[in-house]
Amino acid sequence: MTLLTLRKPAIRLGTTIGLIGGLALVSVPLLGLRGPMIYVPYTILVLVLAFLSGVFKFERRPRFEFMFTGFIVASLVLYLYIILIASRSALDIPLWGHAWRLGFLAIIGAIAGFAASRT
Repeated sequence: MTLLTLRKPAIRLGTTIGLIGGLALVSVPLLGLRGPMIYVPYTILVLVLAFLSGVFKFERRPRFEFMFTGFIVASLVLYLYIILIASRSALDIPLWGHAWRLGFLAIIGAIAGFAASRT
């Protein structure tokens, strides 16, 4: 099995929670809120992911996969909303500009996943 298969319960659940978290993240700009208000749904998302990884008694690797998948899916939903709907001028950014932003999100997601998998 590969890492990206949806047959793994941790990845499947992480994707589901990530989609719900992504909708919560998108609601912030839709409601006209700006700036630091985006931290509220991000904090709730990370806390819910950490809580659920303990509730479902995942082992270390599935716990990392769960946290990482949930964080990345939610972040991608927000990123795609901003690029495709909210700020269409973001499409003018070169591919390298998008790559380092998504890489930075992956690093943050990996740190959160690593922290959750060690508890």
